[in-house]
Amino acid sequence: MGKKRNRQDAIRKLVREREIRTQAQLVKELQKLGFNVTQATVSRDVNQLGLEKVVSESGKSVYILAEDRHLKRMCEDLVLWAKESGNLVVVKTTPGGASSVAQAVDAARWEEVIGTIAGDDTFLIVAVTAKEAKKVAQRIIQLAA
Repeated sequence: MGKKRNRQDAIRKLVREREIRTQAQLVKELQKLGFNVTQATVSRDVNQLGLEKVVSESGKSVYILAEDRHLKRMCEDLVLWAKESGNLVVVKTTPGGASSVAQAVDAARWEEVIGTIAGDDTFLIVAVTAKEAKKVAQRIIQLAA
């Protein structure tokens, strides 16, 4: 199970950082990272991870994680602002929205995030480092735009 989880974590990272257009491209990228995979294995991973195809800003059809699409919608609808302090990020939402957005952040499994704590209209993201907290705050702000 460890290999599968590591492989799927690598797929999450690849899809978030690059424009992955096909399963064949995903196979090649994973092989570059040292994973011995076939197209059939990647196809199962795509289904299990719930990857979806969307048209990117560059006009190409690319994979996106379902949880990222959900988080973007949540941030657009509910997040008012985000600010970092040390390794923490404080996020202000509309009333009643904090718990939902915090759950979406947790579901996205960002490697920089240790976890979240939510109230009614504010939630806290605990990042691994202060540098990563700054990146997380910027990402939340971008998703909310």
